[in-house]
Amino acid sequence: TVADADVLCNGDADGTLTVVADGGTAPYTYAWSNGQTDATATGLVAGTYTVTVTDANGCTETAEGTVNEPTDVTATVADADVLCNGDADGTLTVVADGGTADYTYEWSNGQTDATATGLVAGTYTVTVTDANGCTETAEGTVNEPTALTLTGTTVEVGCNGDASGSIDITVGGGTPDYTYAWSNGAATEDLSDLTAGTYSVTVTDANGCTIDETFEIEESSDIEATVADTDVLCNGDADGTLTVVANGGTAPYTYAWSNGQTDATATGLVAGTYTVMVTDANGCTETAEGTVNEPTDVTATVADADVLCNGDADGTLTVVADGGTAPYTYAWSNGQTDATATGL
Repeated sequence: TVADADVLCNGDADGTLTVVADGGTAPYTYAWSNGQTDATATGLVAGTYTVTVTDANGCTETAEGTVNEPTDVTATVADADVLCNGDADGTLTVVADGGTADYTYEWSNGQTDATATGLVAGTYTVTVTDANGCTETAEGTVNEPTALTLTGTTVEVGCNGDASGSIDITVGGGTPDYTYAWSNGAATEDLSDLTAGTYSVTVTDANGCTIDETFEIEESSDIEATVADTDVLCNGDADGTLTVVANGGTAPYTYAWSNGQTDATATGLVAGTYTVMVTDANGCTETAEGTVNEPTDVTATVADADVLCNGDADGTLTVVADGGTAPYTYAWSNGQTDATATGL
């Protein structure tokens, strides 16, 4: 009778076969088909062997025994990748088959369950050991998406108080598609028709990973236009001037006076009120007003005091001036220069 002890691990040579002889005349000798001559054949690979037992009288009996082996231990690794770049939420799960259950597991990061959890991106190995101590090593890789990136360009408000600013952003990395949450309530990628101010955005990818950024929309200051006047010197003349001084907005400026002149200073003006429109480099405008005044007409009234005696020179003439702009000067036809001409 042949008793077997099977190979522990597929491909090994540790099986044994033991023949138990009975009957005939002891002692017995043994001849195995692989050449061994003990009752127990050792170091056997899987297979079928025959043994011939011979007793003391030369009588023989042949028996057969089979050494079996388990199938190979196999290990297959399935991965669940990291959701967000730099996180540690990946998993690797090994499925073992073959060999002799139950199995134990040893991952390269020290974990000992079939599923290794809390993994950062990288490559990991696992050794599976069956109940007979047979092993198989497998490898798995946890991947991660690239880091989310967010860049943007802004266009400032053209004219103070307008809503003409915009923000154009570009998102990359992570896992598309992306959603957008702006501080002003918008959910679009880009913003337009913005007033000056601060705007922040949170971008979320398909895995729930987020990136934040803040943008500042600027605007130029208000255009200010101040008009200085130089009045007409004499009633009815056309020698007044108006000069506009512009500040704020975006230089350079252009000017359009209500009388058609286009310089900062309008010249040759008669008395009256004029408007000027100042336009800056962005097309923003401001209108101001200036007034050219003129004095009233100069009037002169002459009072006389006659000569007392014929032929004397004691007459006087006194002029009283009004209007125009005091003080006055006088030029009499006889050369005198006071308000009263005497000795006439």
